[in-house]
Amino acid sequence: MFGRNQNAKSAKSAARKFASKRNTGFTIELLEDRRLMAADMMTNMAFVGPVQQPSASATVATSSFADPNMIFLLPMADTVLDAKWVQIGTSNARQFVIDGSDQNDVITIESYGNYYSTGPTFTVKLERFDVNGALLSSQRLNVSAGRGVVPYSTQPLLVLGRDGADRITNLTSMSMTAVGGNQNDTLIGGSAYDALYGENGADTIYGEGGSDNINGGADNDSLFGGAGFDTVYGEGGDDRIWGGADSDRLYGGANNDTIHGDNGVWDFYADFADTIYGGDGEDWLDGESGADNIYGEAGHDVILGSFGNDLLYGGGGNDYMYGEHGNDRIFGQDGIDYLFGGDHNDYLDGGYKTDPNSSINQADVLYGGAGKDTFARHRSTILGVGSGDPDIFADYGSGDSTDNIFHW
Repeated sequence: MFGRNQNAKSAKSAARKFASKRNTGFTIELLEDRRLMAADMMTNMAFVGPVQQPSASATVATSSFADPNMIFLLPMADTVLDAKWVQIGTSNARQFVIDGSDQNDVITIESYGNYYSTGPTFTVKLERFDVNGALLSSQRLNVSAGRGVVPYSTQPLLVLGRDGADRITNLTSMSMTAVGGNQNDTLIGGSAYDALYGENGADTIYGEGGSDNINGGADNDSLFGGAGFDTVYGEGGDDRIWGGADSDRLYGGANNDTIHGDNGVWDFYADFADTIYGGDGEDWLDGESGADNIYGEAGHDVILGSFGNDLLYGGGGNDYMYGEHGNDRIFGQDGIDYLFGGDHNDYLDGGYKTDPNSSINQADVLYGGAGKDTFARHRSTILGVGSGDPDIFADYGSGDSTDNIFHW
């Protein structure tokens, strides 16, 4: 199928015929032995690469696969360990796809540029490893689009890891959509927008440049947004999430997550305002630099505003909330919460825990710290600690809503 059983002599003759024509379609170049193969506006072309010997002869054949512009990494049933299919589509084809195998693949998109100023050219490096980490095969391909061809950049590059612990890297300015698959994968985006999906396994994902969409999937993932305005979803598992520079939207999802608004380096000027959602579970949420909006949601969370004027919501559960630097607004909401204002002028509101007229004691602890703080009084223990401007105590509700106030 797909030309695998065609006569080798006939295939080589076809390759020479393609190469002799004026290239108005695509060019595939096998870099290890500089073998040049051209397709003159063919519907599709398939390339089965050598296994371990880079200088081995290549087989070129045509096929009519439905999806254009693909590289397939396919397992072979016999002694051949590797097969690679390069599918080149018609002039209306817009997407290049790399489909991984059940082995541990390393797929690197190495370079990208314009060809005849209308179509792009880029280099793809394909490697495969066994379960013990031994290299089974390695191949580099140059892929170029000729004149009159719609550039690939109109659609993102699509890379499918499948089974195996894969490493997928985009070193170009093309947008890439990468799907890790079922094992512990590493996905690395490029300088443009990337959509990176870890799926199953404990994955490590780096968005790098561009405004990326990152989804960890199941299991315990490590997710790094990098530069750009990123949206990061931890989803299942106990995830660790770093937003990176710029304004990011970070969602922990289920289980116990640790979320940092930036890369863990406190820089007053490098990070923008982040929006962080803890989700279910007991989360550690750190806005770090920038004026952040942080929502603990369900579970017993630890929430840190860090630098900037932050807005913190505890949600359900018994939360510890720290405004730290900046003029912060802190709302404990449900649960027995501990609110710490920190430096500057903060607003602290523990929230009602029961009917305000009830005699049941579910008191929050509000600690103002330095600065002129404002406390919403809902049967709380209020520690208006600090020197300088006096604190403000706002009385909300009716009935028995007595607070214990300590100020020194």
